[in-house]
Amino acid sequence: MRWALVILILYILPLWTLFKYRRDFKRASIYGSIYIVVASVIVISNIYISTLNKMEDMLDYKAYALDEKYTNLSKKKNPKKSNENKSKVNKEILEDDIEDNKINKDYNKSKNAKPKEKSDKEIINKFKENIYSIERKALVPMRECMPDMKHLKINSETIKNAKKDVSYAKNMCEEVVKTYEDMKVPNLSNDEDTKKLAQSKMYVQKAYILRGKAMDSAQSLLKSKNLKYVGEIKEYLRLSDIEIKRFVDTIKKI
Repeated sequence: MRWALVILILYILPLWTLFKYRRDFKRASIYGSIYIVVASVIVISNIYISTLNKMEDMLDYKAYALDEKYTNLSKKKNPKKSNENKSKVNKEILEDDIEDNKINKDYNKSKNAKPKEKSDKEIINKFKENIYSIERKALVPMRECMPDMKHLKINSETIKNAKKDVSYAKNMCEEVVKTYEDMKVPNLSNDEDTKKLAQSKMYVQKAYILRGKAMDSAQSLLKSKNLKYVGEIKEYLRLSDIEIKRFVDTIKKI
């Protein structure tokens, strides 16, 4: 039926046109040529579309047949492999769950450790504040009685004004040492850090024992006016500075 329609359009109509305009051959040729071109395009398009449809149907059928064939074949040949794959997947899922649980535990552990860290820092800062607060009781009188203890100049005016101040500074050094002895060292989360904190307290305590001895030498100097005590004062103060530096360095290591 389709090809009969094509023949009708391709041949019958041009012949009818030529017959109708047989007296005007030029016009008949133009109309006939137009019909032939249109009909040729229709025929070629029709053939091309039909070919494509057939190829599509054939490819779809082959794909379907191959899929069904090889799927069934693989199921028959490898039932164990299929089960192994399922087991492998289940194992991987289980491992992922274990890993997630481990990460969550580590996170919670670190989260719980943060307040401890913060607490240790707060304890150390409070400890240092207490040390410095106690230290000021002796440090201020020492500075007032001798503006520069390491380069002390001896004269009658200095001796007269310094006697009471030196005695007071000596008493304050002894009081500071006693306060450090009674001072309790706070516990940190790490035992080693607690030991370092206790050691740092011993350093600063020793520093004020040495400064108390420097005040003893200063009193002897004021009484005897013997310049040999100037060297003793300087040496005691030098040694006390070393102990203070040890205190600072130990605190930094915690």
